[in-house]
Amino acid sequence: LPPSRGRPVENTPAYVAQKATATFKSLMVAAAANVRLYQIFVVDPSGPPGDATAAISEPTGVLFTSYELADLLYIGANGFLDWEVAAHHIVHIALGWLLRANCGPDFTAMVLMAQESSSVFLNYFLLVRHRRAGHWATNASFLAFYLCFCLWRLVLGSYGALSFVLRRHELPANFPSGDARRLDAALFLATALQWYWGVHIGRGLWRRL
Repeated sequence: LPPSRGRPVENTPAYVAQKATATFKSLMVAAAANVRLYQIFVVDPSGPPGDATAAISEPTGVLFTSYELADLLYIGANGFLDWEVAAHHIVHIALGWLLRANCGPDFTAMVLMAQESSSVFLNYFLLVRHRRAGHWATNASFLAFYLCFCLWRLVLGSYGALSFVLRRHELPANFPSGDARRLDAALFLATALQWYWGVHIGRGLWRRL
């Protein structure tokens, strides 16, 4: 890789390694979550929740939540943690813990993890934006990231959060009411952050056009 003209930390092995591992994690989590959502939306929307793809929910959720926690500690220890990344990770760790502690709801968990689809392109863009500014691949990765961000994080993410709130009465009787309220709050915060970033990213894309 050519040297970065951005922050000095972007030239460290720790930064490059973090982007590589984050991309691999995003690919695995997004693939599993999107397969499950395809089953829910397309293959058998009215079917029971216990079909074959439901088995991927728990290990994918554990992988996602564990990685977010480890990544938060890693980037903090290596000096490239900012408040936006910290807020993102803390909210998603809380959501992951609440969802895994209560074994669902499966649909809510899959919607959250499918949002990793946009992170595949984001990680590449963050790695090369100060190395190959203006290069077609850099611009293409940013455009792909924003399109995926709008589809998965804004549209699907908002739908998933609203769906949980409107269908909370359908939760199992043994689902703790306190955890349901905490999920309400965490989903609201996560959705608000996504819309904040969506507007900010959209302005950045407009400047590039």
